[in-house]
Amino acid sequence: MGHIKGTARPRGSRGAGACRGPAEKPPVQRRPNPQTAAQEASEGLPRGRAAAAGGRDAPDRPQGQRVGSKPLATPGARRHLGAMDLGASVSAHPEVLSLENMARVRNRLVSLGALSRPMEECLDHAILQVSREADYLQENARLVVRCDSQQLEFVAGQGESSIEVFYFQGVPQYQVVLPAFDSSVEKLPGGKLVLSLDNLDNLVVQKGLTRGLRFCLIQAKRRLAREPESIQENARMVVKSDGQVLNFLSGDGVNSITVYLIPDGNLSYSVVGPGS
Repeated sequence: MGHIKGTARPRGSRGAGACRGPAEKPPVQRRPNPQTAAQEASEGLPRGRAAAAGGRDAPDRPQGQRVGSKPLATPGARRHLGAMDLGASVSAHPEVLSLENMARVRNRLVSLGALSRPMEECLDHAILQVSREADYLQENARLVVRCDSQQLEFVAGQGESSIEVFYFQGVPQYQVVLPAFDSSVEKLPGGKLVLSLDNLDNLVVQKGLTRGLRFCLIQAKRRLAREPESIQENARMVVKSDGQVLNFLSGDGVNSITVYLIPDGNLSYSVVGPGS
């Protein structure tokens, strides 16, 4: 049935000849049809444009309310639907990984009420940590933020480095994921890597290493080659860069070697133990 454009007829008026006199009551606003409002919202028509398209007033609803088969009555329901919509859209369309776009996406989803509190905290943490990464990591990485059954994905370049942000014991966690090494890399049962010059050579050529970590491995191999055998064959070594950490072990691990990049781009290499 079509809708009549213009002002709604006041109650009590009958027939086409009815008219208002000076003492007539003001027109009564007609209640919106929830089913029609839901259809307009699902079609993406903003308030005002929907009324123009259908020739009737669009119903009021809180900013960011997403409507399905019927209007949402509570913030909890609104947030629940936002979470489902968010997960569906993200899986199909990853966002561009850049600090500006991450902030833009975060602000848009917060304004829509589509983020749970843990997810909002995780996204804030991701923005902070990515801002501290080297440019080459920011420009060639895949970031997945997964908290409270919600997920967002961002990609830059070829997405060679993999970054994950998740919620653990009430605290957002940030991790640059290590790639899966091939069979040429020797590993110990406990998960540590065998500390040897040959194994370091095999690691350097592995795919998925960040530029900083690869540089640290090359320098660690050169420095380790200068150490006496008493250190090479009995040490624990930790190599850290770009959020990635590699742990090595030889012998009983009596000596401790730490390798990492300092903020000015130079290498820090230190040995502590009886063999040093």
